[in-house]
Amino acid sequence: MFTSKLIASTAVAVVIAATSVLAAEMDFVSDRAMCDLDDSSRLELGMTMRADGVFTIEYGCFYEPLDPIDWSTTQTQVKVGYCNEPGLIFPGVYVFLTSQYEPGVMNFYEGDSGERQVYYDCNYKP
Repeated sequence: MFTSKLIASTAVAVVIAATSVLAAEMDFVSDRAMCDLDDSSRLELGMTMRADGVFTIEYGCFYEPLDPIDWSTTQTQVKVGYCNEPGLIFPGVYVFLTSQYEPGVMNFYEGDSGERQVYYDCNYKP
């Protein structure tokens, strides 16, 4: 009985750790050419997206952490957060769309314009 509970709790811990690793490994950029650059160079050239934010030198959006991405299906995630730049803050709701038809591509929507911003997963290997 104790052994089965230990195995079950270990399995849960492994799943939680795997989810955290996936979130920590999220590395998206607004231009694929930025994937090989260091963080400071990326900030000067475009936008970088992590599991809990999108940012550049003086502008950033921060939101609830994204759930792990499954590239074999279409997923929509809605997260609450805010964007800011020096002296200004804008609360908002953000939508993230991934699709099995465009693996490695994250579509990011903010505001009510319906326009998407496209980000590319630097870690995605087909």
